[in-house]
Order: sequence, then C-alpha cells, then structure tokens
Amino acid sequence: MHGVFTYTVGEDETFSIAEMRHKCIVGAQNEAIKEKFNENIKANTNMVDMDISGEAISRFVEEIEAYSAAEWLGDSKPSVFKADYAADRLTFTAEVWGEAREITQPSVDLRWSILCGGTTDSYQSKKFNNRDRIYIKFKSPVSGYLAIYVLDSSNKKASCWLPYRSNTSGRFEVMAGQEYVLFDRDFDVNATPYRMVTDKPLELNNVVLIFSPNPFTKCNDDAGDFRHANSVDIDDFEKWLRKTRKRDNDMVVDRSQWLVITNANAKN
Repeated sequence: MHGVFTYTVGEDETFSIAEMRHKCIVGAQNEAIKEKFNENIKANTNMVDMDISGEAISRFVEEIEAYSAAEWLGDSKPSVFKADYAADRLTFTAEVWGEAREITQPSVDLRWSILCGGTTDSYQSKKFNNRDRIYIKFKSPVSGYLAIYVLDSSNKKASCWLPYRSNTSGRFEVMAGQEYVLFDRDFDVNATPYRMVTDKPLELNNVVLIFSPNPFTKCNDDAGDFRHANSVDIDDFEKWLRKTRKRDNDMVVDRSQWLVITNANAKN
C-alpha cells in the first residue's frame, strides 16, 4: 500500500515540525487506506444521508470513514517527509508505504438514538438548529462501560461528552437492560447537558460511541470550561482508540451517527 498527503500551512497557523510530521504521516496512511478500501469507505460515506456540501466537509467524512475502515499495521519501507515553500505558501508532504487490515468488531445489539430538543422517541433527529439541546438514548443487552466522543469538522477536535465532567474515575458504567437518557439531569443529576452550537451556516459532527463489557478509561484529554467539554485533537484521539481496541477484543466502536447543525444567522 502507498499513500501521499500534503498539508498547506495557514497564514497565522503555529506549529512544530514534530506535530506537522505526525499530521502528514497519519494523513498519508489514511490516503493509502482509502485507496485500498475505497468501495467500503464510499458505501459508508454515501450512507451519511444529509444535505451537506463542500469539499472540506466531504473530506472530513472520508477521513473519519478511513479511520473506521482499517488500521495501519506498519511500514514496509521508511516514510518520506519534506517541506516546500512556493508562491508564499509553506507546504509539508508525507509519503508512506506499508500494510493495513480491515477493522472487525464483535456483534452486540446496542440500541442508541439521537434526540433533538426532547427525551422521547418522537424527538429523534440528526439535524439541529443552533442552540438546540441534544440527548442520546442508549440500551445494551450486557453490562459494561460506555464512552461518547463528538468529532467536530470545524476545529478537528474530539470532545468527550461521556463520561461526564464530574466523573473523576474516567469510566461510565451501564447496566444490562436499562435504558439511559444521556445528558439529561432529570434522568441523572450528575449529567452534563449539551446544546449544539455553531457560528457557521452549516457544521457536521460525528458521534463516536465506544462500548465494552470490560473496564476502560477515557482518553487523556484537555480540560474544558463550563461551556465546553474536555477535548483532544482528532489524530490523538484516534491514536488512543487504536491502542485501546488492540487491548480489548470485545470493544465495539460505532461511528454511524452524523449530526448536521445549522445557524440561519451565521455568515459565510
């Protein structure tokens, strides 16, 4: 397998060479995965049945699907990383060669749905207006541990929505057969409520649900404030998730839910 990825640095963007090398190497690995598993990724991308447009958003969907399609096993020859400066723009390019394998996971009948503005099934929706409240309903046939991250297309951050911020153990335990309404303080006084907020006309987020019958601890993220969840760069989140899955053959990762948030008052 072979992949190439080029990144153009923004005018006011700050970075380190180590950070840029990591970003480009991971990007090149994803490009190689997209090439090999193209049909599966396209099929899953087409299932994101929403009125979305724009190259940046489409690329974000493909990147997330590449992460879920396969994992990079290792290099077959040394990777190449180089910088180029032309037309007053700085670009970094990485080229990789190696092997990847398709990700498979155990089958568990997890039932979960996204709710917009209310906590009953009649509020199921994946489309939100700016400042709409969001809830998630969840039920598992087996007891275990649950985490929920939201991947943001606008800032490329993975926000930890569950375990709640008040949870100091880094784990959220669920009981078999019990239905949970997450982010609802009427259901759980320790819950952190959330609203979907954007200052853009349209934003796309991916909800990543992680479940295992075995204990696992959330990613080591950066603390948020009273308005923002703890978060981490998507690349670092994916690195943590790959390592965690390798240690737990029973872990289920579901990325099937995508959210569209619109703001009628935002300017392009």
